[in-house]
Amino acid sequence: MMEHRLGRRVAIGIPVHIDFQDGTSGWGLATDIGRGGLHVRTVVRPLRDRNGCVDLHMTLALPGGQRTVLLPAAVVHRGPRGFGVMFRGLDQGAEEAVAWLLETHDPAARFPSTTVRSVPIPIPGYARAASTRRRAGCAA
Repeated sequence: MMEHRLGRRVAIGIPVHIDFQDGTSGWGLATDIGRGGLHVRTVVRPLRDRNGCVDLHMTLALPGGQRTVLLPAAVVHRGPRGFGVMFRGLDQGAEEAVAWLLETHDPAARFPSTTVRSVPIPIPGYARAASTRRRAGCAA
C-alpha cells in the first residue's frame, strides 16, 4: 500500500472519545498523529458499514492546564483494529494541541509515557457535534 501522508507522524497513546455521524460512540486509543490526521485503535464501528465523518474528543494535560479538544475528521481507511482519519476544519485550539503533540513527541518512540498525560474523562452530551460536522463539510 502506498503512503499518502504529507507530514511526519509521531507515536502517542492517548484515549479518545469517538462520535460517528450515525450516533455510534465509544472509546479508542490514538496511536499516532500528524498534522493532517491520526490513527485510532478501537473496536467501535459505525452502524452503517462505510467511511464517514467522526468527531474525536481528546483530553490532554497541556502546559497551561487540562483541556479537551474536538478533532472533527473524516475516516479515510479502516482495518480490523481501528481506523485512520484526516482532520477537517480544526479550530485554533485543536490546531495548537496537534502542533504541541508533534513538538513534544519523539517520532521514533512507540508510546511516550512521560511527555503527555492523557486524561480519560467521559464527554457528556456534546450537542455541538452536529453543527461541527456541518461546518467541517460533513452531512449531519
